[in-house]
Amino acid sequence: MMRVGVVASLLAMSATVGVTPASAADAPFTISATPSATTIKPGDTVTVAVRTEALPDRPPTALTLGYWGTPSSADVAFERKNITAGESTTLTIRTSSKSRTGAYPIEVKAFSDGAELYTGTATFDLTITGITMAVGPEASTVEPGGAATATVTASGPGHNIMFYADRLPADVTVAFSPWEIGEGGTSTMTVQTTKHTPPGTYPIRVVGWSSADYEETTFTLTVPGHQPGCSGHTDVPVWAPWITTAKSWVNVSGCDRAASKTTTVELHLRGQDVEPLKVELLTPNGYSRVVKAANYDRHRKSLDETFTVDASQGPANGVWELRLFNGNTETTQLVGWTVNP
Repeated sequence: MMRVGVVASLLAMSATVGVTPASAADAPFTISATPSATTIKPGDTVTVAVRTEALPDRPPTALTLGYWGTPSSADVAFERKNITAGESTTLTIRTSSKSRTGAYPIEVKAFSDGAELYTGTATFDLTITGITMAVGPEASTVEPGGAATATVTASGPGHNIMFYADRLPADVTVAFSPWEIGEGGTSTMTVQTTKHTPPGTYPIRVVGWSSADYEETTFTLTVPGHQPGCSGHTDVPVWAPWITTAKSWVNVSGCDRAASKTTTVELHLRGQDVEPLKVELLTPNGYSRVVKAANYDRHRKSLDETFTVDASQGPANGVWELRLFNGNTETTQLVGWTVNP
């Protein structure tokens, strides 16, 4: 019973810190691993055939298998951990996306117990290669017109890595500085919005690629422009140049009902003459309502006024759009607006 306890302790030590029990004599068995070497990417799986043989004129020996030297963040398991010399089994190594690239000489060990303690070792060389990427921070909230920055780190042995981003919302651009890095380098990613970027939460795909491989990760951009409850408001200024159409958006949430026949729109306009400006409201389901008509008979430089429209044909929740048509030769600015549906 004491020897069994010693073997169990040695096996536990071998699996955790790589301590190998000494062999009292030549082992009566051999152990081999096939293939002896392979290369995979992070997140891939490899299966190794482990074969044992009993030496001639030696009795079959009960064996317990162990391993040492596997990558961190990897799941490792034998099909059968306890076999008899002459039998075979498999060792499966499942790496994760966080497994570091590099070379891993893995020792597959067999331990026996009897009158004497024997050990056998087979070496399997695992190489993990490919691009690994990370973005920090992984998410950011940006007011329309603002920008977010994040650091992109990437590695890929022996290859330069280039970056691009896609799945972008309207009026959002992404730039990398530098856009190409070497092994283990970093790049600064700038996500730029405009005053016209609609509110919402957007998962942006960030891709790193080289001549040999590519990898991707996600950066989540949130553009506010709404407040909970039956109201939507923005103070993000919008310019309406001459003979153009400008747009602004707010998002209404938490108002699970139809919009009202007396929906109010509070406007704040500034300019040399704000009266020639025509303002329309688009409901979340696409209906258009005139909020303010163009007036060429009256002249004033500012407007702070609340208008009432019938928006009852659509829901209160959703994105409301304000369109400004400027028929004047002077630029007018919308400094803010509120809708109460």
